[in-house]
Amino acid sequence: MFTGLPDFGQAHRSGVAEGYVAFEQPGVLSVVPASLNAEPLQVDEYLQERDDRIEQFTLVTAGFTFDTAMDTTSRVPGQPELRARPAPLGEGWVRLVAPADLDLPADVLAAQSCDATAGEVLPTLVRLDGVAGELLTGSLRAGLRTLGAVVLVTVRGVAARCPGTLTVDVDALAQGIGISPVRPEDLRDRIRAGLPGIKVSNGPDDDELLTAAVMDRLVTRLAAPVFVDDTEAGWQFPDVRPGTFTWELSEPVMATRLLRLTCDPILGEGGAEGIRRHEVRPLTDGREQVTVYSTLPAMPAGLVAATVRLTAPPVPPARPFAAEANATLLPPAPALATLQLASGEALSYDLEGSAVLETDRVPRTVSGEGRQVTGDSTPVVTPADLGVRLISVFATDDLLELADVTVSTRATRLTRDPSVFVSQTSLSAAQSRAWLAVPRNAFEVIIEATATTRGAASRSTRQLLPDAPIWLDLFSFTDPPWAAPDEQPQVVEADGLRAVGLKDEPDWRFLPLTAGPAVSPGSAPQLSLIEAGGVAMLMVTTSLLVTDAAQEAVRQLCLAAGAAADVRLSPAPFEVEGAAELVVLRDGQLTTLAAAGTSNTITQEASFSTALTGADLATVKRALSGATGLLAVRYLLRVAVSGPLALALAGGPGPVLVVTDAGTWRH
Repeated sequence: MFTGLPDFGQAHRSGVAEGYVAFEQPGVLSVVPASLNAEPLQVDEYLQERDDRIEQFTLVTAGFTFDTAMDTTSRVPGQPELRARPAPLGEGWVRLVAPADLDLPADVLAAQSCDATAGEVLPTLVRLDGVAGELLTGSLRAGLRTLGAVVLVTVRGVAARCPGTLTVDVDALAQGIGISPVRPEDLRDRIRAGLPGIKVSNGPDDDELLTAAVMDRLVTRLAAPVFVDDTEAGWQFPDVRPGTFTWELSEPVMATRLLRLTCDPILGEGGAEGIRRHEVRPLTDGREQVTVYSTLPAMPAGLVAATVRLTAPPVPPARPFAAEANATLLPPAPALATLQLASGEALSYDLEGSAVLETDRVPRTVSGEGRQVTGDSTPVVTPADLGVRLISVFATDDLLELADVTVSTRATRLTRDPSVFVSQTSLSAAQSRAWLAVPRNAFEVIIEATATTRGAASRSTRQLLPDAPIWLDLFSFTDPPWAAPDEQPQVVEADGLRAVGLKDEPDWRFLPLTAGPAVSPGSAPQLSLIEAGGVAMLMVTTSLLVTDAAQEAVRQLCLAAGAAADVRLSPAPFEVEGAAELVVLRDGQLTTLAAAGTSNTITQEASFSTALTGADLATVKRALSGATGLLAVRYLLRVAVSGPLALALAGGPGPVLVVTDAGTWRH
């Protein structure tokens, strides 16, 4: 169960990486996220005319991604024995922060649970009423840097280890700590000073190591992560049953660490582009249209149907009967329902959610706790409202390239119903993440992953997983049916070409990284600048440069990097994203002068023909005379395959920008 998890007792820090060595895999470094990146903020303003007033409210949607401090697709620079990978993340919570001048209600800025397993935070949705929404949108339209965010996420791993035996009297410990949240550094100091109920025998002389080993076990077994205040993270020890626990500190046990990341501001200049305004038709006859939003990212495995029932109790004499409407959720799209109320009646209803889950017998219905909603025509339904919880499942591309992966759960409840709730999802290169639904009141959940290699001689392996968000990669299986990934792609560059391949392999691929004027059969560049009658024209055909001399230089570097003696170079499959662009310096910035489609060949010829203004003509003349930084051709290349070789060739998951200065064209 511990294979592939970071070993918090073996920290590794250097100038380029900070992380923890994986348990029983000293060659794998688990790197924790270093920063939080914000997705574009979306703000929806709603305005609706009612009988005696105007209803106005604002929905704010914010999403985030995690970023590590280094490239995790290759070996750690300077440490060739280490391979880096993202640390498996667990549960997460996110809360928005705003200046006090906005006077946002406290419940709006309350922490919300989020899915952080795959390194991203699903959209956080908050509702602002009246003046609060106006203040926010006004500040965004003014370009003010208003909103920030704090994300608290757990990192699952193996507790720090040392000699000794730890004995904990839970009752004495709980009385000594109390029920108030405590910051990690404060808890560490109190453990070091001596907390009631803690006894260590035959412990090490290293006080820091002993404190870390004790704290890992205490918080993982007895505490829950919380926000201590608006922005700080900590631990809370809720009411627990009295008892005594004993751990051998030298044995591996599961541990949970807290990671706090901030993003401030979410939005900077130009934020008004994300503000949308909706004017909803007035409802004067009592028909209230309710739009039910959901935090479900998609229809999870095991969930057959999800339904929300809205019930407005009778309001005699205008409406002596209850009004009821049902909405079927098909996430991530919202669902619509219409309540037939009395004319002029205030909007108030009870919301009850239920879900139909698959079992090993027949489907069973579970329900969440109902709640009363007042004045909200856009309620947000969470999995808890439906009586379920979601288990996030994510698998890396490296794993899915080698095997098909299936993850299944079996859950039981403390009822006389013998049914076992089952859910199963299959992951592939086209769908690397999914969610599994289990009853919220399940007392036992068993999760198992199966990886099966492809081909005629396929092999399978199974792995039991903890009841937590699931992050699978090549190191998640104790006995994998594939060879250990001990060879990393080798990358070489020379004369504007980049090549990649594996040691002892004969097939290497290259990608051109420079562009310039195409050459005619007579070796003349296809470039001309014409001036006649006060009109100037620049005509040039550019191409990506691939010469025999460059290929030979790269071939020699491939041999030096360990390629087979009969190494063969061939172009990588790639395509130009968009059009090629000719850019010129105007007012201190490079501006598109002309754009042209490319030939879709290895050299990607693009023909430009554009008239020049007087200022542009002078700039072009200087550039073609050898001045740099004035005129350039720009291509955006995207490698059309996936996998470690493609990532190494492209230098990352995104496209490759090729920019070549025109100052070199006539030399």
